[in-house]
Amino acid sequence: MQRSHCDYLYSYEGYKVSLSFLRDSTGREVDFLISCDNKPWFSVEVKNNDSSLSKNLFYFKDKLSIPYKYRWGKSRKGKPLVKMRTAMSKFRMALAALTSWIKKDRSRLGTRTLMIKFGQKLLGHFNYYGVSGNAEMLKQFYQQSCRIVFKWLNRRTQRKSCNWAGFGEMLKHFKVPQPRIIGYWE
Repeated sequence: MQRSHCDYLYSYEGYKVSLSFLRDSTGREVDFLISCDNKPWFSVEVKNNDSSLSKNLFYFKDKLSIPYKYRWGKSRKGKPLVKMRTAMSKFRMALAALTSWIKKDRSRLGTRTLMIKFGQKLLGHFNYYGVSGNAEMLKQFYQQSCRIVFKWLNRRTQRKSCNWAGFGEMLKHFKVPQPRIIGYWE
């Protein structure tokens, strides 16, 4: 990501993005830290001849709660590139927050309001974590969050509110978004 990409994200998308160098007092360093709205987004270590990921990336990921994990992969054209993937800790925290929300609001709000809010929560997750290389984690999040919402919708009364087919129809009716990649590497 170049400085011009940061400027683009601010000017046209409204994100306050910063690009910085990161070093701690013990000398551990990462070449680039990209922050979005003053929260660490991802870090990059640039090496010419070493294909392994630096231990410093993992140290700072844990220390600063950077939400992405990195892995080597190939592009659709077969070129090697670093792909981002949601860290499992962030994935679990997002599912726990969704579970907490649906347990708390399932009886208080109507089905229509619940499904609209569920769609908004999914869209927010996809907007933040929807980067190239992270499609599998988005799909897993979508599937597990649908299971959670289905389970807790059916626990509002002693009768079952809906079956899987009916729940699928509700997802379509309320236009709950499917997982999708929002941002791409260039």
